Amino acid sequence: MIKCFSLLVHTFPLACLFLFPVFLPAQGLIVNEVSLGPASSLAAEYIELLVIGSKADPLGQVDVTGWIIDDNNGDFTLSGSGADITTGHIRIRGNCFNLLNPGDLIVIYNEVNKNLKIPADDLTDVNGDGVYIIPGNSTCLEVCTFNPTSANPAYLGCPFYIPGALWSRLDFLDAGDAAQVRRPNGTFYHGFSWGDVDATFPNFPSSASSFNVGAGGGGAHFEFLCGDYTAFSNFLRNTDASDSPGAANNPSNAATIVEIVAGNFDYANLSNVNNCGTILETKINRFEASVQDAQVNLQWEVFGDLAGAYFAVERSPKGQEFQVIQEMATADGKTQYQFVDQSPTKGENTYRIRMTDVNGHQSLSNSLKVVVVIDQFILKEIYPNPGSGQLYFSLELPELLPFSVHLYDIMGKAQYRETFMPDQHADTYRLNSQELPAGTYMLLFSSKYGQLYSKWVKL
Repeated sequence: MIKCFSLLVHTFPLACLFLFPVFLPAQGLIVNEVSLGPASSLAAEYIELLVIGSKADPLGQVDVTGWIIDDNNGDFTLSGSGADITTGHIRIRGNCFNLLNPGDLIVIYNEVNKNLKIPADDLTDVNGDGVYIIPGNSTCLEVCTFNPTSANPAYLGCPFYIPGALWSRLDFLDAGDAAQVRRPNGTFYHGFSWGDVDATFPNFPSSASSFNVGAGGGGAHFEFLCGDYTAFSNFLRNTDASDSPGAANNPSNAATIVEIVAGNFDYANLSNVNNCGTILETKINRFEASVQDAQVNLQWEVFGDLAGAYFAVERSPKGQEFQVIQEMATADGKTQYQFVDQSPTKGENTYRIRMTDVNGHQSLSNSLKVVVVIDQFILKEIYPNPGSGQLYFSLELPELLPFSVHLYDIMGKAQYRETFMPDQHADTYRLNSQELPAGTYMLLFSSKYGQLYSKWVKL
């Protein structure tokens, strides 16, 4: 029935209004997060869109081909002195996003000035985490270089689209602007304005009026919390420190996404308190990270009912795919927890805490990034061991300085020596040891930072 409505609305709008309740939003996209970029790096902007289902099919796959992403064109045209209108808009092209799942996230960012918190591009969700990272000039997007007009406000009059969009067709202005998504027929679906914008705001499909979410300016960040995505009270103006592209904005947003993914979100009653998930009864209140002696100390505080809950400590190198590195059960009456990561990755590490309650509801902490400087000479791996033929090994080196490898037999006699020049693009090396006879060998790795020993058995 919802699909019929989307087809008939172009030619029989009155009939469809009688046949279908207007308060049931169809499957599509809502604005989950908008960042104007840090004040120190203006225009490092992005928009994060959340895929939602519908009452008729809460778990069905969603096709958003042809959906429009725009700033304040169309409905948000009247603006104050600090706001502006960017010519044109972006549209989702082809079959790039025709098989999305409710709960998926799409991040579209300014390709000219990429926000440093944005993960690596992922146009097809290669890792299966339900997150798509799209530069503004992606071939999955296309651009219209014309504005809607009073004679044709429904976006259907664009004379042509150019494949390969540009973020400059959005350009969220710091002082005041808007972010909105529209259905392929051009009708407004979701969005809000901020800052110096004094337009008459459009209505959501639920008939609730959209809104201005707060002041703009460099470093401004706007995020959806939970529940009714047409309610002003469920959105928060924050700072760029809260930027979380490709991840839940906060624990309450994570709880809402969990409900959407599970098919439990009540699209017929957007204000249903259960849409926020029962996890809101238990929250991660404080999460801190510090580095000492090449180890990362994580501390967090919780409040609420923790009976049967457990934590998963997750780590990501350079803020990309997160991996669980430790699981911990909660303890009765305990509100403060700690974990020491003794083997972080050299350089940038991003951490977060995932809490799961007894009902399976999950909450995510904010993400924290730390930089680990390792001034040690570490042998990470040697393989195959035992093995025949060539030998491979990997090292952790503080600097790209030469090192040498010596092989000794069990009698202590030197059998082989080779010097290596480290490669900044790889940490794995090959030892030309295929001519050595079978036996047990001692390996000595030597550099300005010291010596390392290991045993190798050649078959």
